[in-house]
Order: sequence, then C-alpha cells, then structure tokens
Amino acid sequence: MSNNKIGSIAMFICAFIWGISFVSIKVVVAVLEPMTLGFLRFSLASTLLFILVNIKKQNLTIDKEDYFLMFVAGAIGITAYFYFEFNGVRITTASTASLIIASIPVISALAESIVYKTKIISKKWMSLFLSIFGVLLIVGFNYRELIATGFLKGYLMMFAAAFTAVAYSLSTKPLFKRYDYLTIVFYQSLIGTIFFIPFMIFEDNNWLMLDLTIVLNIIFLGVFASAIGFYLYLIGLKHLGISNSAIFLNVIPIVSVIVSIIFLGERITHFQFIGGLFVISSVYLVNKPSGKKEITN
Repeated sequence: MSNNKIGSIAMFICAFIWGISFVSIKVVVAVLEPMTLGFLRFSLASTLLFILVNIKKQNLTIDKEDYFLMFVAGAIGITAYFYFEFNGVRITTASTASLIIASIPVISALAESIVYKTKIISKKWMSLFLSIFGVLLIVGFNYRELIATGFLKGYLMMFAAAFTAVAYSLSTKPLFKRYDYLTIVFYQSLIGTIFFIPFMIFEDNNWLMLDLTIVLNIIFLGVFASAIGFYLYLIGLKHLGISNSAIFLNVIPIVSVIVSIIFLGERITHFQFIGGLFVISSVYLVNKPSGKKEITN
C-alpha cells in the first residue's frame, strides 16, 4: 500500500472520529467546564498511551534541541486549541462549530508555503476554495442571527482554534524525522494535560450532574478522539503533508451534521447537503493523481 493511501485512510478515520467528537463535547460541556473536560480527556489519553509505550517498550528519549517543539505542540496545539474549541462548541452548536474546519486548510497551505517553502499548485488552490464554499453551505452564515444568539463569539473562538491547530502541525512536522508517532503523541498529550491543570482549578463544575452518558462521552473523547485520533492524524500528517492532510478535516462537518441530527435533533438543509458534496469533491481533487509531480518539501 502506498504512503498516500496509508495517509488518506488514517485521515478519513481520524476525521470521522473527530466529527463525532463535536457532539460529545456539546454533551459534556453542558455539565463540565471546558478546561476540566480537557484535563479529564487528555489524562485518560495519556494513561492509555503510557500503557502502550510500555507494552511496545518504546524508546522515549528526546533530544534537548526538540524540547521546545514538543512544548509548543503540547501547550499550544493541545491546551490552547481545546480551550478555544470547547468554548466555541459550548457557545454555538455542534454542527456550526465545525466551521473551524473551513479555515484550517487555507491557513495550513499558506503557512506551510511560507515556513517550508512548499509550492501551492493550482489543483490544491481549487480544492481549498471548494472546501471553504462547501463548509459555508453546511453551517450557513446569517450575520444578524450570529449577533442575536452570541454565536459570533463562538465563531471567533473556532477561528482562534484554527490558528493553534496550524501551529501544532508546523511544530510537529520536524519531529517525524527523529521520533515514532507513539513517542510524539505521548509527550504532546502529557504536556497538554499538565497545562490544563492551572486553568481547571478556577472552574466551577457541576459534578452532581455527572451520569453514565457524560462518563461514556468523556471516555470516547479520551480514548478515541484523543489517543487514537491524534495517532492517526500524525500518520496522515507525515505521509500527506500539512496542507493535504488538512483538506481531509473538511469531512468532519459532514459527520458532525449527521450525528447532530441523530443525537441532538438538529436539522439538515438542502444547502448543507450540497455543501457536503463540495467538501467530498475537494478531498477527491487534492488526492487525484496529476501528470506533474507536486513539490511538497
């Protein structure tokens, strides 16, 4: 199996899991504060990853010159990212919060072209614009409604999360040449968990509202959306590159909308359906073989 197929499969599974996670987050933040949820989620993920690295007898040695990149990926790419995402999901709805996915591919492509001197070919530009247009159709955009409902703040939170997601990708990419996926995601999850602690101390959680549904959603977020999801994302990031792997994240709103309809009773419009077709087309376009070889590094 080619590296492109391995990366594509990993990113599709990752996008599916993360699409569901928006609904799980919406359910949990109704009871627990965002940073407390982040601490519980990544504590569980770090514990699972610690067990896996011991079973595999993974080498966890990190060179001193890579401490900073691990720190940035963990503190900004996890703690800061999920601060913005959790608050964004809490303010908006599970489906509209996935607007974050529209901005990540564009920011990723531009950031990668600047930092790593990556050439952006016309096919990729077309896929980026298709994905943006598709997600805008999925989530809709009514300015007056955003102001009236307070969703504008939620959107700003999600866009802030997009920038931290790109920072995570840029800081993680150089580590692939020296470390295994499991080593990278273990340290990033551990660092992210530690940085949640100072913030969660000041949060007011309604622990009496915890029930089996909340607990199961936290377990899903910790095991699947964090430990497994980030592991798959790193595989896709290595084999596809930053901007190409980011395109696959546009599948997330499709999953989020469908799951939101089933579990949260949200509705899907004709525009959302058409938007989903545009998103799928953008993913196909960016992975369609071309006659000219694309420069990725």
